[in-house]
Amino acid sequence: MGFDRNTVIGFVLIGALLVGMLVMNNRSQTLYQAETKRLADSTAAAKAKAAPIVDSAKIKQELTKNDSARKTQAAGDFQKYTQGSKQELVLENDLVKIIFTSKGGQPETVELKKYKTHDGKPLVLRSGEGNKISYLFKSGNNVTAQSADLFFLPGNKQTGADGSQSVSFSIADSSGKSIEHVYTLNNGQYMLDFNLKMKGADKLVTQNVLNMQWQTVAPQVEKDIQYEKQQVNICYVENEAYDFEHPGSGGDMKFSKPLNWISVKQQFFASTLIAKDKFQSGEIIWKVPDDSAKTVVSADANLKISVPNGSDVTIPMQIYYGPSDYNVLKK
Repeated sequence: MGFDRNTVIGFVLIGALLVGMLVMNNRSQTLYQAETKRLADSTAAAKAKAAPIVDSAKIKQELTKNDSARKTQAAGDFQKYTQGSKQELVLENDLVKIIFTSKGGQPETVELKKYKTHDGKPLVLRSGEGNKISYLFKSGNNVTAQSADLFFLPGNKQTGADGSQSVSFSIADSSGKSIEHVYTLNNGQYMLDFNLKMKGADKLVTQNVLNMQWQTVAPQVEKDIQYEKQQVNICYVENEAYDFEHPGSGGDMKFSKPLNWISVKQQFFASTLIAKDKFQSGEIIWKVPDDSAKTVVSADANLKISVPNGSDVTIPMQIYYGPSDYNVLKK
């Protein structure tokens, strides 16, 4: 069979086209393989490059060092009290055992001796870092310090003729300004008297007002923590009127009128801060942690309290750690 000239030209063109497509496909495949190899090499190089090692211990050490330097500077004329170790003193009667720490000169652990938790353990109503009593004071020129950041000097435990027990913690600067915390526990009482004494008060506070912080963490005591949380209330007496707020999932409240006391009341127990001459005003924020924390509520109150005129002054307060039983509270 013969082919005419046009047929032969057609076959030639088809062959040329097929050859061209083959060449182009081979070239594309080569480029694709080269690009894939390049990307793979880049990824491998990135993975091979070791990530910087984070030294968490060193970072924590630096943060602690910086925080310590900040607190030392803030301590002003009371800088020697920024260094020290915790020393403990104990007040105890038939109802309650209170362990005080020299760090901040405050109660650290409170055990109610007549009660146990649902699993038979000692009922410790206050313990741990989330509990604090502190206040700002003028520690020097243009600086203020938190009392809870300082190591107070513990005094000797005193026992009165009536069986009452007292402990004190103090700090003083070279000019004679001083602060003293005096705690007294009477026999058969849950109430703890707390007198805050100042010498040179007119130089330690501004405008006769002390800004006090009271933090408390209410631990789980009963077996059913969900039900126990439902029984918790933030209680207070403002402008001579009693009221309370259920914590829910968390919240806050401001007090613009004089406040006699404020309390975190659990199902059967309460932690209460009382100002004998009343707090001027304040606010409280509370949170309800997850059940796994074994805490029914944590509260942080900031309260303004008046400081009497004069140099040597006493600010009388009380702290109640005990059962929320009306017959006990009314005593």
